[in-house]
Amino acid sequence: MAFRAWKNVLSFELDRQRKNLSQQIEDGIVHEISNGRLTPGMLLPGYRELASLLGVSRNTIAAVYTEMASKGILKSVRGKGTLIADHIPHQRDIAVRKVTHKQKLSFTFNEFNNEIITTEVPPGRWQVKVDDGFPDPKLAPSGKFVATYKLMSFRSTRQKKAEYNSGNSFRQLFLEAGRMLRTRRGLHIDDSNLCIIISSKMALYMIAQTLLQKGDVVAVEDPGGAICWQTFQRAGAMLLPVQVDSEGIRTDILERELQQKKIKAVYISPSCQYPTTATLSLQRRKHLIALSEKYGFAIIETDYNHEFSFDPSAPLPLASNNVEGNVIYLTNLSRMMAPLNLICCVAGPAAFIQSLHALYYSIYQRADAVLELTVADMMKTDIIGRAARASLREYRKKRDNMVAYIEKHLHPLVSANVPDAGLALWLIPDQRFNTDNIRKRLLEMDIWIPPANLIAYSKHPPNALRIGYASLSPRESINTIEAIADVLTHLH
Repeated sequence: MAFRAWKNVLSFELDRQRKNLSQQIEDGIVHEISNGRLTPGMLLPGYRELASLLGVSRNTIAAVYTEMASKGILKSVRGKGTLIADHIPHQRDIAVRKVTHKQKLSFTFNEFNNEIITTEVPPGRWQVKVDDGFPDPKLAPSGKFVATYKLMSFRSTRQKKAEYNSGNSFRQLFLEAGRMLRTRRGLHIDDSNLCIIISSKMALYMIAQTLLQKGDVVAVEDPGGAICWQTFQRAGAMLLPVQVDSEGIRTDILERELQQKKIKAVYISPSCQYPTTATLSLQRRKHLIALSEKYGFAIIETDYNHEFSFDPSAPLPLASNNVEGNVIYLTNLSRMMAPLNLICCVAGPAAFIQSLHALYYSIYQRADAVLELTVADMMKTDIIGRAARASLREYRKKRDNMVAYIEKHLHPLVSANVPDAGLALWLIPDQRFNTDNIRKRLLEMDIWIPPANLIAYSKHPPNALRIGYASLSPRESINTIEAIADVLTHLH
């Protein structure tokens, strides 16, 4: 797409005392190309537009464009206009000046690690794209979302309520989110215990900034999520990795650490641990709560897979025990579809939530009023809930089929858990195989596997693969498992 910010880009001036205005205009355009402000493929203004801007005749601009096109600097495209040529001939001696970056600035700033950890799949001709455990977009109620959004947009426009400051629309969303947490998550809360933040990553960042001081110790699950570890470190925290096994975080190890050092917070994902998908056992849940009350640390509980729990008897969140205790609870409105999977609910003690509100609203105040009304209506009419319950049946089938494929093609070289919640499997190959080599071979076969840098660890990287199964078709699931089997055969 071409943009016409001509008054900013074509900033050269003409010397009216000189007669050759055409040459000055050509030199000016060449100068803008050299400065890098005009780039290959950029659309130039039309004859009349540039003539009006520079105060010359339309014929003068037409002549300049024609002359520069003959030299290969510009090109004319029917239906579009005049553009900068994709490849300018060397004989014009136009050297595009590159931006010079200073290694040292005259002012100081906080330096953050520039490693970008992302779950996005890079562009490429992938036969299969295995994600990190995301829902299947085809099962989301997208049509109903669009229809509801259109309806709310019409109502808001007619009633003049679509202001930047969402006001009543946010209040409706707030009420529905609170109702959801009380009825479906078992949290005994009122309005003062709840904060809604535009994204889950921002919510964790805001919690870290509100809760932590530089040098505070945060206990984290090991292995754990690299993005979460990085968030706490950037808030100045010292991390204390605590081992995870099939029952979740080892609270016995945590207790020994608490006897030796002051721990400010413990970060856990008890319903479906990332990346291993383990569920925190009831005994350890009770132990963790007791330790928190004894030693006075905060529990930061993430619960992003609650609606994808396959066990009807699954325990309620830790926060359901006492939201005015030491638990700060994070979840999203729904992982069924964007943007619902971004909007994050934070529940916790009223005094902490008040401070979190103050920090958040100092940064972000305005929202999409129509979006808020749409989401609130879809929650109120249970469109989201019905879609989640229907999709859960499909995801159970996908999970069981994937486990069956693994048992058929990979046993006994690979073991896999059958998670009680979540949309990913944790595959552990025989110790003879290195998952880095497996991942490399799969990439060569045009099968994308989530990168290893999504998983953080303290000493040794876990020799395992995390396979998101929910968004794969049956054929893609089979192809993925068969490809892993083929790789293991060649590596054996």
